[in-house]
Amino acid sequence: MQLWIDPPQWLTLEQGRLLWWPEAFAAEADSWQAQLGAEISWQQHQLTMFGRELDEPRLSCWMGDGRYRYLGKTREPTIWHPLVRDIARRIEAICEQPFYGVLLNLYRHGQDSMGWRADNEPE
Repeated sequence: MQLWIDPPQWLTLEQGRLLWWPEAFAAEADSWQAQLGAEISWQQHQLTMFGRELDEPRLSCWMGDGRYRYLGKTREPTIWHPLVRDIARRIEAICEQPFYGVLLNLYRHGQDSMGWRADNEPE
């Protein structure tokens, strides 16, 4: 039996709920990050800002069952990486909700960041 220092808690929000569980997957997180950092086909996407095409300040990979539209651009999915699919299934069981895709973001260093914003994408 696993004993948690802080057990998971569901927090009620205005438009839903949040599972607060800081220790979830803590034992696996470092190995997952190392494996996925090395094995994912990371991409540098472009975004339009102030009328100019700029490199997104991070790498990303859309993985899932269908296309994803972000900032007016459609991204084709890559096939599920076995580890990502396993993690998604574990989270689906916890949240009792299915996932059709996962957007993975890799912030390589302190210069990679996205500013404060409110995405209003339909997804």
